[in-house]
Amino acid sequence: VNVTLGPKMQDRASPLSRSLTIDFLPGEQLRSLRTREISEQTVIAMYMNNRAVEALMRGKLDDAYAWASASLRQSPDFLSALNTLGIVYARRGHFDHAATAYQHVIRNDPLHTRAMANLADVYAKQGRKDEAAALYVTLARLEPEPPMHYFNQGMVAMQRGDFSSARDLFAREADRSGYSSDV
Repeated sequence: VNVTLGPKMQDRASPLSRSLTIDFLPGEQLRSLRTREISEQTVIAMYMNNRAVEALMRGKLDDAYAWASASLRQSPDFLSALNTLGIVYARRGHFDHAATAYQHVIRNDPLHTRAMANLADVYAKQGRKDEAAALYVTLARLEPEPPMHYFNQGMVAMQRGDFSSARDLFAREADRSGYSSDV
């Protein structure tokens, strides 16, 4: 998220009104990126969703629910927050609510692979094996190497004591994800 600082809307008629956009990446890296403007509500929703995910990571499901719900009140179309809310429902064992959340995300973004994977997992837990299998096939087609694929393989290699392979797999994940250690 880049930030644009400037005068209030009512002050923009002034010839002295200027805005300043702060990019968090060097200009040469920005040229190849897709960009779009987002509203302040979306930025707030993104922040709240990040807080929900942090709460999930700490096992604080009530806090995660509160943050994800607040995120959706801020920006009802922010699909990542709806996916997070689905995760909260699933962790609470409310699989029907979770499935509904994930289905809504997928209806609005048919390529949202995280919601698709989450829905497949919920279907599997509900015993809906055929529906889960169909989603797993679609996921494999859309995402032959899911996020963190090589990292996870590297962790397995480390557990086997194969540190050379682990190092190579971690490097491969870093290359694929565009991670740069000289930031």
